[in-house]
Amino acid sequence: MVKELRQEKKYTQEYMATRLGYSTANYSHKETGRRNISADELQKIAEALEVEPEIFFDQNKYYKYRCVGI
Repeated sequence: MVKELRQEKKYTQEYMATRLGYSTANYSHKETGRRNISADELQKIAEALEVEPEIFFDQNKYYKYRCVGI
């Protein structure tokens, strides 16, 4: 879901990595699930993507965001 949200914003992995203070490889591994994302990291990713962190846990919120743009 992180990847889809990032792509909707037209952000690159490089942009996200820089914004979060990660290497591009580290960010890529987190986005693809090769490395775990902590709760704190997920909060920072949500802030970088300008979404509420709950969107990662609630399919209804994600669906509304995708369809309505909330």
